[in-house]
Amino acid sequence: MKVIIIGAGLGGLTAASAFAKSGHEVQVLERSPKLNPTGGGISIRPSASKVIQSWGFQSTLEQICDRSPSVTYRELNTGEIRTTVVDAPEHADWGSTRRAFVKLLQYQAAQAGAQIRFGANVVKVFDDETKATVTLEGGEELVCDILIAADGIKSHTRRAVLSDLGPPEKWDPIIDQTTFYSFDMAVSELTVDPRSMKLTENSNITTWKGEGGFVVTRYSSKFGRIGLLFAIQGETDQKSLWDEKGDIEFVRRFFKDACSDMVKALGIAKSCDRWRVAEVPDLPRWSSKAGRIVLLGDAAHAMHPNAAQGYSTIIEDIGVLQLLLSAGSTASVPQVVNAWQAICKPRAERVKAFSRWNTKHLSGKTEHAIGVSHADSVLEKVVPDKNADFSSLEFWKWNADYDAIGEAKKYLAETNSTPSKL
Repeated sequence: MKVIIIGAGLGGLTAASAFAKSGHEVQVLERSPKLNPTGGGISIRPSASKVIQSWGFQSTLEQICDRSPSVTYRELNTGEIRTTVVDAPEHADWGSTRRAFVKLLQYQAAQAGAQIRFGANVVKVFDDETKATVTLEGGEELVCDILIAADGIKSHTRRAVLSDLGPPEKWDPIIDQTTFYSFDMAVSELTVDPRSMKLTENSNITTWKGEGGFVVTRYSSKFGRIGLLFAIQGETDQKSLWDEKGDIEFVRRFFKDACSDMVKALGIAKSCDRWRVAEVPDLPRWSSKAGRIVLLGDAAHAMHPNAAQGYSTIIEDIGVLQLLLSAGSTASVPQVVNAWQAICKPRAERVKAFSRWNTKHLSGKTEHAIGVSHADSVLEKVVPDKNADFSSLEFWKWNADYDAIGEAKKYLAETNSTPSKL
C-alpha cells in the first residue's frame, strides 16, 4: 500500500517508521529544509509503551530513554512530596529529549525504507473512492492509497478535509490563558548546589503544584540534562502560539517564592522558549468525507500537555491504524479509517478533557487533587474506569495503562470483524 505522510515531526516520523516496517511504501513530505526539533522533553506513557513493545522498538528506544516507575507530585513553594503514583511495573514510563527522539525516529524510518523529502510544501490535497492526491508547490502531483496528515496543531490539511462541515476557522486551535516557558540545562550546572538536588533525585515526571502557576520537570540520566517547564496563567505579550524569546526575568519574578530548587534553576538559566497552551476542539471526524485522508496527532486532537499523553496518544493511534491496515487486509481504506476512528477518537477526547482539567488542577484551580489521600498510590490493583472522576486513581489507571491494541482487537471481536472484513 502507498502511504504519504505530511509532516516530519514526532507523529509523522513514528508513523513512517511503523508503516514502512510493516511493508508499506512510505513517503514523508516535510516543508522545512531540515529537521529542527524544538520544545521540552517527551514522555512515552505505559499505554504507549505497550504499542512500542508490539513493534519491537523497545530496545532501540531504551538507548535514549530513562525509565521511571512513577509520577511524583510536589508542592511548588516547599518542594514537599504530596503523592507518588506508581505505574504497573511491566509497562513503565519512558522519557527523553525531543531532539533525541526525532533524530532516532528519522534514522528508524529511513532504515525501514521510508523516503523523507525536505522542502516539499503541500498546497492541495484531494481524495475520492480510489485514491488520495497531493499537489506540491510547483505543481507536482503524488498519488497514494492513504494520506496521513501529521502537520500539527495549525494543520492546513484539517481545514481542507473538514471544509464540508462549516467555516474553516471553526476547527482552529482554542488558546488557553496558560503560557509555558521551557528551560533545558546540564545537570552539572545544578548539582554543585545542594539547594537543587530534588531536581535530580530520580527520572520521574515531577509536577510541582502551585497557585496561578506550576512547574513540570524531568531528569535525563542518559544525557545528563534536566528539562523544566514553568507554566504561568494570565495574559502575556506573546502574539503567536510559539516563539523563542521567553522573558526569563518575568519568570524569575513570578516564581521568586518557589522552593530553592526552582530559584536556583532560574538563577542559572540563560534563555528559554515559550508557547501558549492550546488544544484542537473535538472534531466531528478525523478524516475526509471520502475516507482516504486522515488527521493524525495534533492535527486531530492536540491537547494541553498536562497529562503527558500528547505523544502517547499519537503512538496509540498509529498502532491501531497499523493493526487495521495489516498485511492481507482486503477491507477498503475508508472502512479501515471508520473503524480506526471508532476505536481511537473517544479515547483521545477523554484524555484531552483530563489534560484541560489538569491545567487547572496544577494551578490550584480545582477542589480535588490526584491521589491526595494516598501517600504512595500504587496502580497495580486499581480497576480502571474512564468515566471516574479525573482526580481518582481509577481514572488515572485508565489514562496511563490503557491497552490500545487490546481495545482494537476487542472492537473487532464485538463487531464480528477482522482487519480483512471491516
